[in-house]
Amino acid sequence: MGYRGLFVVVGALVCGTVLLGPLARAQAPEGRTLDTLRLITFTPPLVLSVAQERGFFTAEGLVVEHTITSSSRELMTGVIDGTYDIAFTNPDNWITYAVRDGADVVMFQGVIGSTERTLVARPEIQSVADLRGQDIAVDAVDSGFVLILWQILADHGIDFRTGDPRLVPVGAPAQRLASMERGETVAAILVSPQTEEALARGYRVLGRSLDHLPQYPGPQGGTTRRWAAANEDRLVRFIRAYVAATDWALAPANREEAIALHQRRAGLERAVAEDDYAAVQPGATINIPGIQIVLDLRAALGFLPPPVPPAEQFYDTRYWERATGRPHP
Repeated sequence: MGYRGLFVVVGALVCGTVLLGPLARAQAPEGRTLDTLRLITFTPPLVLSVAQERGFFTAEGLVVEHTITSSSRELMTGVIDGTYDIAFTNPDNWITYAVRDGADVVMFQGVIGSTERTLVARPEIQSVADLRGQDIAVDAVDSGFVLILWQILADHGIDFRTGDPRLVPVGAPAQRLASMERGETVAAILVSPQTEEALARGYRVLGRSLDHLPQYPGPQGGTTRRWAAANEDRLVRFIRAYVAATDWALAPANREEAIALHQRRAGLERAVAEDDYAAVQPGATINIPGIQIVLDLRAALGFLPPPVPPAEQFYDTRYWERATGRPHP
């Protein structure tokens, strides 16, 4: 099963007991009605695959409906208007919609640590300097990977805020690659597997995020404050299941099984599934330093008017702490 486009995965797996052994499964509480929780993401995280396959959500009395999106606008507006309950996306999206639009969104857990995002260009583009006068595909012109793009270009003496090069909003990585293939744009920030697809077609790497912004954070779980307040128990159960699935996946004895089941459920090549495994955020903790990095970048770009708000304005550790029974680090 590929994961581009839109699909829904419903997790309601009921088997054995919760153990770290390769054959164990989580068991639903007897006689308990399963509550539905609607999640939207850009890609299927490995821990989500583990939690679905091994019944960690079921053990917490949950059925998680999972939708894949192709744009940050669909994801964020869907959470804000109640179409979806929670979402996984980069901190910049949560911050942007809170500051720019006054949305009551908040981050409650981590998902993925710092990972590689790559500036990839069509074969005729030889260097970053060749991007002058060209169109670059982005998801949105003021949020998300555009901060990484700005840093890479700025390190080469180019500032897209002058209007050269031009930013063209087209959507998620798959849509950005398609835009380049059609010749509408010449470069974009991509992630796996689109990066590998582009390189196989002769595209060129112009910069990597880990070289320019090594601490840029990965997606964080978030929702609206009103939904969290009204559904605290359901949210806590989701986090508890997710943390348990994270701990299970990161146990060395379970690495191979975790990668294999993620590869199967998400329809991924082995190398991509291994990259996803390496990116798992231990303990699903909130990347607080990463949130501060995003705030500082947005301020430097002029996307965030002074004074810069404190990072704690955009996250809430209470739900993670209630789920785990320990203080958030």
